[in-house]
Amino acid sequence: RSCGGGGTASGPTSTTIPALPVPDGPAIAALVVDAIAPFRTVPDAEAGSGVVEPGPASAAIPDTTPDQLDALGFQRGWSRVFVGPDGSSVLLFVLAFAGPNGPRYLQEQFASEPRPGRQFRPVPGVPGAVAEVGPTPKGNQAASTVLAAGRYAVSVTVGGPGAAESYRAALGRIATRQIAALTRAQSSVPTEPSSTSSTQPRTSAG
Repeated sequence: RSCGGGGTASGPTSTTIPALPVPDGPAIAALVVDAIAPFRTVPDAEAGSGVVEPGPASAAIPDTTPDQLDALGFQRGWSRVFVGPDGSSVLLFVLAFAGPNGPRYLQEQFASEPRPGRQFRPVPGVPGAVAEVGPTPKGNQAASTVLAAGRYAVSVTVGGPGAAESYRAALGRIATRQIAALTRAQSSVPTEPSSTSSTQPRTSAG
């Protein structure tokens, strides 16, 4: 899976379009869902989670770099960590972009090819979305996904010593709640574009 590439691969390119205003950290934090049972939310100060500014955000999306996210119009995000009683953990990112093209591109890129040793399975409750499921380098099991919800990209990873399928089920429940929260927020509060420029992904010809 690659975000850049050769002549026929899709990739981000700069195109001037109206950009949505940059949201502040607390505004994004209010949209990020809390833990579902049996997980509990770890306080941001303890987990090192919280606001995500351009640069470190590449850790939220597999196989991307800060420059690539910047080209896609990434503005600001928020991360949250949950832990489960079996030693499992959840890393949830909600990233705001200048428009919907960046998140859509990231979801399509994620779903293009699983990493070695892993496989794609459906995300329960999110039609058309895929989760990458399989072992981690440390020998645990994990399920992860990247989804688009309007101007927001959502990255969820659930992993630990338990069964991969149980983590995929938990991922589906978390992703469903998070997508619903972002959809409600964007449908109830119209946001006017600003006069600044944004970017949109390039699609392959033909």
